[in-house]
Amino acid sequence: MKLTLALSLLLPAVVAHAADKPASGPRASFSGHGENVRHFIQAHDLDGDGAIDRAEFERFRRQRFEATDLDRDGAISLPEYVTEFDARLDEMLKPELAAIDGMTRTRFSALAGGGSHVTRERYDASGARIYAAYAADKLPTALPAADGRRRLLDLPTTHSRNGLMALYDRNSDSHLAREEFDTARAEQFERTDVNRDGRIGFDEYATEYGERIERARHDLNVRAIRQTRVRFGVLDKNRDDRVDWGEYMASGQRLFDGNDRNGDGRVDATDATHPPKPRTGAN
Repeated sequence: MKLTLALSLLLPAVVAHAADKPASGPRASFSGHGENVRHFIQAHDLDGDGAIDRAEFERFRRQRFEATDLDRDGAISLPEYVTEFDARLDEMLKPELAAIDGMTRTRFSALAGGGSHVTRERYDASGARIYAAYAADKLPTALPAADGRRRLLDLPTTHSRNGLMALYDRNSDSHLAREEFDTARAEQFERTDVNRDGRIGFDEYATEYGERIERARHDLNVRAIRQTRVRFGVLDKNRDDRVDWGEYMASGQRLFDGNDRNGDGRVDATDATHPPKPRTGAN
């Protein structure tokens, strides 16, 4: 479910012409990069020279502000803020979803032994290996992100203890008995084998995994709704339910200052060698 649709249950809709107009402007960025100089530069470096001074950063903020102010009234409302945030979230998810798609195909091929279907025998053999690794305490508690950045979609995996608990610990006792595991795996096979031919084809496998992705996206949207309301409240200093340019840029300035760790009026790779400043405000 889209974030804007979910929030519409709580807020008045944006005026019709604004709702029909997609946000455009600077490349997508996502909150949370405030103390990461490299990501800050990637998100805000308009001329691509690897450094951002205050003038360039203000140009970026102005472009973002104008792209978010859909009805062009000189201020950003909460629905407008959510619409722009939703568009950024979609952009941030694209590479993650592409990676998930590739991994889904790789895992299916391995599970099917290079064949066109996963037989029940191969499925059960895979389950036995998974449980043996769990029982021997060979699984890490959680998997670290490959590039050091936390994934937006929280998808459990059988390659970690936390993932197994999320997938198969039905009684939520933080322990996975073999019978409990086998029952959950059998139910998962039956649920995935839509045509009931006793085996799983790629389309069935991808559909079941896609349903898990949709649930994860729903959970992400619920968290994002809370986050956008809090962030908007931080921006709206005078509490008039609108964020004007002055309020928007003031928050951005705090973001710039937080990344300008050596205080020379520009953000570049040198700042990454200095310890981060305490982060305040919202962007």
